[in-house]
Amino acid sequence: MVMTLVRVTLVLGGTAAYVGLAILGWGGWPAFFSHPARGARAVALAVLAGISLCADGNLRPGLREDRGNRWVIGALALLGLLAASLPAYTDRKAYWGFCPTPLMSCWA
Repeated sequence: MVMTLVRVTLVLGGTAAYVGLAILGWGGWPAFFSHPARGARAVALAVLAGISLCADGNLRPGLREDRGNRWVIGALALLGLLAASLPAYTDRKAYWGFCPTPLMSCWA
């Protein structure tokens, strides 16, 4: 199994960018890591990214790609950026948060 430098860079860079956007959404390092669950999720994501480098597989079915579908890459990149930063930001601002019990205030 040969890991290319490009693959390692994309996996580790993408993981760091995804966690970095969540950290920015929470307002910085101290705010993000003040809750142990968020720190554990960041560590778990880093471990899964490392494990993914050992997995040898691809998604190529052996057919030629239709170049008319390339617009999907930009749309999915935008959705990925929103999925990385928007939940952390809205949770920090107590907006669109999830309160498990309607009778109790989650942010009091």
